Amino acid sequence: MCQSLTKLLLRNLQSQLRQLRQ
Repeated sequence: MCQSLTKLLLRNLQSQLRQLRQ
């Protein structure tokens, strides 16, 4: 389906998690 959107969302989530950890 919209794998691109899912990938983008996952990347955004990971980025946020990284920022929060930092």
